[in-house]
Amino acid sequence: MPAFLATLLGSSAVMSVLSIGYLASAPYLSKRYSAKWLYYIWLIVILGWILPFWPKLQHQLLPVSIPELPVIPVMEEANLAAGVIQHAASIPLWWIIGGVWGIGAAVILAYNVWRHQRFLRLVNRWGEDVTDPKALLLLESLQEDMNIRKQVRLLSCSFITSPMMVGFFRPMILMPSLPMDADELAFVFRHELIHYKQHDLWYKSLVLVTTAVHWFNPIVYVMAKSIEVQCELSCDERLVRETSLEQRQRYSETIISLIKRGTKLQTSLSTHFYREGNSVRTRIFRIMDNTPKKTGISLLCFALVVIMGARMVFAFSPANQEIVAGTAKQESLYKQKKKQIIDVDVQRLEGRAMVPMAGTYSLQAGDKVRYDIRTESGSQDFVIKLVLQDNTGSEHKETWLAMPKQGLEITEEQAGSYCVFVYNKQETPLHGIQGFIKIIR
Repeated sequence: MPAFLATLLGSSAVMSVLSIGYLASAPYLSKRYSAKWLYYIWLIVILGWILPFWPKLQHQLLPVSIPELPVIPVMEEANLAAGVIQHAASIPLWWIIGGVWGIGAAVILAYNVWRHQRFLRLVNRWGEDVTDPKALLLLESLQEDMNIRKQVRLLSCSFITSPMMVGFFRPMILMPSLPMDADELAFVFRHELIHYKQHDLWYKSLVLVTTAVHWFNPIVYVMAKSIEVQCELSCDERLVRETSLEQRQRYSETIISLIKRGTKLQTSLSTHFYREGNSVRTRIFRIMDNTPKKTGISLLCFALVVIMGARMVFAFSPANQEIVAGTAKQESLYKQKKKQIIDVDVQRLEGRAMVPMAGTYSLQAGDKVRYDIRTESGSQDFVIKLVLQDNTGSEHKETWLAMPKQGLEITEEQAGSYCVFVYNKQETPLHGIQGFIKIIR
């Protein structure tokens, strides 16, 4: 978990810088490059956000130190066969942060999936298949022109005011209950079919996943909004390619006429013919701009090299020992602090007698058993022994482990399920035996 969070936070920081840089340069690039390729560059950026485990250098060029986080102790009581004992566990702050991140990501994904499913239920319940033969014939003709073999369903929905497309595997164009002439229908159908050709619904799914994974980073929401606008610009550009100025003006008027009514209901996993806000003004200017634009293949390759290079330089990866050294140390401390403490409080223990303290424990090879037990007189002589009694098999067998003051590390031969006892080796009674026994994993 610590290494994963270090990688996630590092990835988020690096991609935030690159995304801000691309956002800042977008107005300049849009005057010279095709909207289609600027849209695909965002796809490369998205992959940089959600694919944290990129190729890495063997040595980190820019060292990054991970601060040590405190350990929050958590105490719990457990009733055991021999009485009530306290177990001390410790949870590093990394795990708490990881839990908060996981809950946030799950909530965002669950909310958007629920919202989309609710919208589809409304469509199935209230949507009506369009029966107008002219509209159906126009849609079929456009599909043939665009070489779309998948049958696209056409529905009329009274609860929407913007045409949109939904459905990953069974695409549907949803139309509002608004009067449209043949030219407006042609613009709307072609626009939504272009979204289908560009696989924009799958693209939007990647953006949604990125938003959920990096929900704590405000830059990701700005980026998602910019991608949404760029998606419409790329679609508009393809639609008005090789059209006259009059056709571009007519297309712009179609967008403006639908904007006046506003959108009633939306879903994240759909395409929309228009979006409200300043993006509409940008769309109109771009639609009317018929100056030739450069293809952005070289720009896309440059973006890919920059993103991969930045990720390799910073090397935010769990495999990089330099970056995760701090987190590995925290993980080691956590494992060392994962222990069970058995309190010892015996007022009197007869000679050659033993008293059960707790159990049963499953001890593994490498587990450490340590203790600090004193008598009333303060003696720490080895008259006090810790007895680990094996009670897992059908035969009752006792294993006596003489323990030095520094404790005992369980070997492969000693591994098993045990109960813990305190034993008096002497013939005379002992009084006021107090202390603790730790079992550390």
